Amino acid sequence: MATDKTKIYRPVALVDDYQLLKFSDELAVELWRKFDTTKHQETWMPVEFWVLNPLLPRPDFFGLLDGVFVISERAVESLKSIVYYSGELLPVNIEDCEEDYFIWNILECVNCLDKGRTTWRVDGKTNQKLGIEEYIFVEERLPGCSAFKIPETVLTEMLILSGVFSDEDMDFKMKYELSGLTGLHFVPIWEQDHSQSS
Repeated sequence: MATDKTKIYRPVALVDDYQLLKFSDELAVELWRKFDTTKHQETWMPVEFWVLNPLLPRPDFFGLLDGVFVISERAVESLKSIVYYSGELLPVNIEDCEEDYFIWNILECVNCLDKGRTTWRVDGKTNQKLGIEEYIFVEERLPGCSAFKIPETVLTEMLILSGVFSDEDMDFKMKYELSGLTGLHFVPIWEQDHSQSS
């Protein structure tokens, strides 16, 4: 349901409370550059993972790489409108796990960052941009879907838009919470208040 506030969050895996996926260093290097909003479904071969801490609860969302999540079949069912609108599902194998899990590869990349007003962390010696300190977005450019990436951080984060959808099935954060899904924390990074407008 649309609210008076447009909000953007960065989802982060709750690594201390749930199981962690592990994989080889070679696979990490291979996977790291793949998730830049490029489609892989046609050529994808399922990759193998194992669980580091099997006595902890298994989440619906495992953190895989920065901005990339492995999600459960239960999460896919609960969030199917968003999952399929924003990206593609790539099957994975988790050792000793009977459930189906998938890498959720976000394909939606939107040029909506206000580059002139956004504040960057900068290396004092080289003046090179290291990351975003304070996000400012151009609201008219925000996507029509809840899960997306931006070109400036395409390899390091997924973003979640909330508070603007009239259909709650399209609001990732709201649907995640209502469905009782597990494994994520939502870090607020930007908000636009419309309650004083008109």
